[in-house]
Parts: sequence; structure tokens; C-alpha cells
Amino acid sequence: MTVKGGTGAIIEYFGAGAESMSCTGKGTICNMGAEVGATTSTFGYDDSMERYLTFYET
Repeated sequence: MTVKGGTGAIIEYFGAGAESMSCTGKGTICNMGAEVGATTSTFGYDDSMERYLTFYET
């Protein structure tokens, strides 16, 4: 995908690769979505996000 191809798009990441990533790793990937011009990037909620949010819960 190039900057032209991502402009105005919403990028959703999914599948076995997405499920195996850490929550902070997913954040890094979402930040890179902006580099291809995407409006936003998203991952589905999964176990890694639950662990991250539970750990940092106050």
C-alpha cells in the first residue's frame, strides 16, 4: 500500500498475525497507518488487549 492508496481509508488488521501481537505492538502498527494516509487503523479486541488493560487498571 502506498500513501496514495491509503488516503482516506480505514485499515483493519486481523487474523493469526494480529492475534499473536502484543497490545503495544498493535499501537505501533496503527501509528504506521497514518504514514500511508489512512484516516484510522484498528485491531479487534482480543486477549492481549484485555491483559494490557487489566494490568494498567487503577
